[in-house]
Amino acid sequence: MAPSWPGPYIHCAFYGGLNISAHGSDNQKRELLPKIARGELLFAYGLSEPDVGGDLASVATSARLSEDGRFVILNGTKRWCTGARFADYILCLVKSDRGRAAL
Repeated sequence: MAPSWPGPYIHCAFYGGLNISAHGSDNQKRELLPKIARGELLFAYGLSEPDVGGDLASVATSARLSEDGRFVILNGTKRWCTGARFADYILCLVKSDRGRAAL
């Protein structure tokens, strides 16, 4: 059953679903998108940082792929993640190499 409250669903469908649709692997799309659509998978929104609050342009947390390309390595601190207490995943907003997706 889909959540009846708007906040978590917006994080899931718009932030999680749209980013997976645009940048996810075929496997992520096949596995995660139907669950998001059915309201079975919840995402939190990881934006705020101690020194910049919610200013996306000033986010300092970084992400890069490991040398073998198998892992995403995060470096930084988030202040809070909206919805983290009930989420299955956190959509973490970070700076990354513009030439490669880090999702």
